[in-house]
Amino acid sequence: MIASWARAGLGPTPVRTAMGIRVPRWVLVPVALGVAALPLLKPSGPGNSSPVDIYFAISIGVAILWAGLAAQDLRLPYALATGIFMVGGAIGALAGPYPREGLLALVQDLVLLLWCGVLVNTARSPTAFKWIVRAWAWSSVAWALLLFAGVATGNAAIAGVSDRTGVRASLTFGDPNYAANYFFLSFMVVMATRTPRNRLLRLACCGALLGALALTGSNGGLLSCAVGVSVVVLFYVARRWGTLPLVATASFALVAALIVLAMAQALPIEAIAKDSGIPLLRDSIGRSSQSAQERQWLITETIDLYKQGVPWGLGPGSTKPLLQTQLAPYAFQTHDDYIESIVERGLIGAFGLLVLIGSVGWRTWSVAAKPLSAEFAAIFPRTSPLAGAVAGLAVSASYYQILHFRHVWTLLAIIAALFVWGRRRP
Repeated sequence: MIASWARAGLGPTPVRTAMGIRVPRWVLVPVALGVAALPLLKPSGPGNSSPVDIYFAISIGVAILWAGLAAQDLRLPYALATGIFMVGGAIGALAGPYPREGLLALVQDLVLLLWCGVLVNTARSPTAFKWIVRAWAWSSVAWALLLFAGVATGNAAIAGVSDRTGVRASLTFGDPNYAANYFFLSFMVVMATRTPRNRLLRLACCGALLGALALTGSNGGLLSCAVGVSVVVLFYVARRWGTLPLVATASFALVAALIVLAMAQALPIEAIAKDSGIPLLRDSIGRSSQSAQERQWLITETIDLYKQGVPWGLGPGSTKPLLQTQLAPYAFQTHDDYIESIVERGLIGAFGLLVLIGSVGWRTWSVAAKPLSAEFAAIFPRTSPLAGAVAGLAVSASYYQILHFRHVWTLLAIIAALFVWGRRRP
């Protein structure tokens, strides 16, 4: 049907690929724009909506239309895990004190799952896949340069600087940690796709992304990046020299990390940063103890809520209002996905999260450890950065709620698309 539209002059010529699959440009363009617009979270609208959600809605609509017209077989990775996760949330929301907030969170879960499905089904074409990953790589560098410009000119609206976060930049994310996580994943995507192919230009792009990450002043973002890069190095050692050098390198890295941790506790690094006169150091490393204490308070308060609750959970989005009614000293939403799943979504939600972790881990290992077909290997010359990105996300999930990060689901979609379409067949 789409081909007949193109022949009749009613639509643009579809993208043709070596695999014989056609993806029309009227599907590709909104999807690529949605990927490029991932940082557009401010100004926020009703129901935690953002400007980027306009592109999401258009992409979902045109993808469904294309699938119906072209009679495509659709894939929806992570549907089982997310479904279990949502069932746990629905039970908790309906039985809990704040059903409206819970149902809103479920709508967000569904939209992100559909966005993931749109990306996976569009990326069945290597040409379309190239559009998607290049849109992410190039746009992320452009966003990083925009952040530099905002900081350099003192434009608080562009830099995303506020009284609440000090000089820590958040661009249009509204939260420096959110921005840091985006730039970390973007760095890994650039490494995996080798975009741009010119090495010097690629190094400059990587430097821009790491610089933007540093401007967020996110200790968690830097830790996730360190974990991700370490995983990439371990994959490289394993492939180049084998198992014994891998074990030796991993052991050395572990010992080095323990030494650095011990030195950080023994030396007055935080005090030096606080008194350095450098605002970014003061508002990041200089507040490490305060951040850790606040995180510990919230974990303790949330665990107390769980003890007061029921096995089916209190409902998504209920932690903050419940803590406020109890006059808790640190009334915020749950600080990480692991605690959120069991406190707000109960045992069913926690099981769904475990299934999701297993699903992501299995797909990531299959993609990173096994060869891709020639068409997709040309798009992803390296796959170990994807494993590094997932490892960094696993760490991030212990201090952020990343499952509502739009760019996280975009990365999960890329991994799933490689797993479904890109693996070399025997």
